[in-house]
Amino acid sequence: LALLVANVQNQGDAWTVTLEYLKLFFEEADLLPEQAMGDIGERHAAFLIRIAALGRRTAELHRALSLPTDDPALAPQPVQERDLAKWRRQIQRQARQALAALRRARRQLRPEDRNLVAQLLRSRSALAARIAAEVPDFAAVTKIRGHGDLHLGQVLVTKDDFVFIDFEGEPARPLAERRAKYPASRDVAGMLRSFDYAAAAALHERAAVRAESAEMLEDLADDWRRRAKAAFLDGYRAAIADCPAYPAKETTAARLLDLFLLDKALYEIAYEATHRIGWIRIPVSGLLDLLETKP
Repeated sequence: LALLVANVQNQGDAWTVTLEYLKLFFEEADLLPEQAMGDIGERHAAFLIRIAALGRRTAELHRALSLPTDDPALAPQPVQERDLAKWRRQIQRQARQALAALRRARRQLRPEDRNLVAQLLRSRSALAARIAAEVPDFAAVTKIRGHGDLHLGQVLVTKDDFVFIDFEGEPARPLAERRAKYPASRDVAGMLRSFDYAAAAALHERAAVRAESAEMLEDLADDWRRRAKAAFLDGYRAAIADCPAYPAKETTAARLLDLFLLDKALYEIAYEATHRIGWIRIPVSGLLDLLETKP
């Protein structure tokens, strides 16, 4: 067992930096006249450049983890049909656990969350069908020992660059699963879900100050989420091209990404239902959005 420790001069983690950015943006959008805000895309441009750079750095991380090695714990391996079948079973099991956690937590739900949770519970058949639909019949891609729990809080901001930390995987998953190898898409899904959390957390903080502004700011939060995800994916895809851990065929890449987005949202639902019921709307909304998009 080896523990690697280093002192990294930084400006905080990307979660904190992002929340501070959104906190200021929502405050200005709430208090300034609409014409004073100017073009929203231009207003986000500088921050989105940093998000695209984070996407590139994530791709470079996956490229490094895809290099051949004699260490069997880290050596990349081609994805087999049995891997795809195993992931389908794992995600189906995660779905059962998430829905069961929601049913147990129903009495603790806030009134504004009950209809949303009820909608998801009614969609269990659609969820099962979507999981099955997103597992490709074959994936020409390698599986790697990735980060395992990639989100904004696992990235230190160092001037105009980033350093990844905490590679121990998602704490609520079994150790064997945390050590398992997956396509790079699984890490990408984790980061994309983190943008949803950041937007929701910043919006909640501002709505607590001025509840009457929540509806207007929610549209801006949705717009920022879309822009942030697109910027991250643009940076990532440009730098991951020809890497064996990411499918060359875009339809396969899209299906694997959606599959692991489903998995991540289900994991979040089970976690929030057990530990932070006040945050349950974030993953439930994210999962419902996924189910409403075409497979």
